[in-house]
Amino acid sequence: SDCFVLNIDGASKGSPGQAGGGGVIRSNRGEFIKASSSRFYICCAFKVEVKAVKIGPKMAGDLSITKLEVQMDNKACIFALTDPRIKEANASIFSINVGN
Repeated sequence: SDCFVLNIDGASKGSPGQAGGGGVIRSNRGEFIKASSSRFYICCAFKVEVKAVKIGPKMAGDLSITKLEVQMDNKACIFALTDPRIKEANASIFSINVGN
């Protein structure tokens, strides 16, 4: 299959506090493909998770990956990214595109 898995996470030292996040793309067999991380400076815990989510689609687009399963541990962020009412209300925050 040509589906890939993106594992992402973000963290902040305090909320708000110094923050960063990153992601790892693996094949559907678990083989490492690419990783990336970023410093987000001062940020609240929820926002750093959302920012970390945006790293993956950029990496996927660079690799011409169009099928990407996202795995993360922040339930509030997952809910916000998948609930259409919240996503629509915060479209600028949750604008995520996969592919070129």
